[in-house]
Amino acid sequence: MLAAARERLAFETRPLADGVALHLCPTRRFKTTTLKAYVEAHLDADTTLTALLPYVLRRGCRRAPTQRRIVLFLESLYGASLSVDVLKLGERQLPQFRLDVIADAYARGRQAPLKQAVEFLGRLLFHPVVERGGFRETVVDSEKENLRHYIEGLVNDPMEYASERMIETMCEGEDFARYEYGRLDEIAAVDPKGLLAHHRRLMERNPLHVFAVGDFDPDALERMAARAFRARRRGKAELPSTVVQAPPREPRRVVEHLPEIEQGKLVIGWRTGLTVVDAGMSALAMLNGLFGAFSHSRLFRRLREKEGLAYFVETALDKSKGLLFLRAGIPLDALGKSREVIEQELASIGRGEIGAEELEMTRQALKARIRAMADSPARMITAHLEGILNGRAIPPEEREASVERVTAEEVAEAARRVRLDTEYFLAEGEAE
Repeated sequence: MLAAARERLAFETRPLADGVALHLCPTRRFKTTTLKAYVEAHLDADTTLTALLPYVLRRGCRRAPTQRRIVLFLESLYGASLSVDVLKLGERQLPQFRLDVIADAYARGRQAPLKQAVEFLGRLLFHPVVERGGFRETVVDSEKENLRHYIEGLVNDPMEYASERMIETMCEGEDFARYEYGRLDEIAAVDPKGLLAHHRRLMERNPLHVFAVGDFDPDALERMAARAFRARRRGKAELPSTVVQAPPREPRRVVEHLPEIEQGKLVIGWRTGLTVVDAGMSALAMLNGLFGAFSHSRLFRRLREKEGLAYFVETALDKSKGLLFLRAGIPLDALGKSREVIEQELASIGRGEIGAEELEMTRQALKARIRAMADSPARMITAHLEGILNGRAIPPEEREASVERVTAEEVAEAARRVRLDTEYFLAEGEAE
């Protein structure tokens, strides 16, 4: 059991075509194989079109043109599961398709579920159902309505709403400010022919990443994928790199009001100037853990438990964009005191006032988080994808070793790098 827990899980990349890459991680750790496909797009004027695509594509393809046919097909593969979503990493918008299927070794008889699953995923991406030169109008209209309800419903989750509003404010003028699910005012203009044309542009030129984690033969899976993801490519689109901005001269502070929320939501964004491939990222990750990412962190212990100012507080890093975020639930009359505590704790870490015990607790918690990725194919894939998009995929063992070497002074230096950009507070009630 211990040997399995420390199994070295590594991805091997094999090109399938110009701009199409297959990333393989064979392991007997799981009884299922997880397949994930991502199409790289930039957060630009077509963001709403791109956000709609995976939801339209999942509604049918050649040989399985309806949802019922898809459900029956998945059931025939011992209950395989299909899901789609849209991911945002830096200034990349990534429609994603996930298919989990039982490993062939556990299938009864001579059936080969993995081969059928790979073929199906390829058809889903490259061979949609087309009517009168476009996607089916009923499907497009249905998914447009679903997207409209989803974006409108964001306000029903005040913390998520506040987080998006903070990013819009902090990154105004940057592509990162765009919501990965698009904009309400752009949905109505989407039509079946235009959406199909956008799909063809993406599939002919934009980078495509296909991942597989599970019990399989890498060479056999490569042959399957080479057939399933064979498509007419017209070169490779060059997408802009993610921009890492400096903070403004003066921090932005915004207070907005929303009726019928139970408690105010505070979201703060700092610029760090570091991304996932920079040498100082491990120290920054340790700072995040020490500051607010874990239950032993400074803000959890002081802001929530000692001062009683927040019912919820956490910090997180966006390693692609070089941002540090804080999210907390606090009443409006606690905003000033909460801000003071947050500033004090960050400054204290920057001065090197770091206890040996809290440093070691943070180190062990961060290492445990890195090791836990090995229990989740989806998390392994996302971490590897993040590295690919930023220029270098760092193996978990290297990440863990880097965390082990971080010193208290390096954490203090990371804290001194952090610069406040935007503070956004979503308050209860109506604006005065």
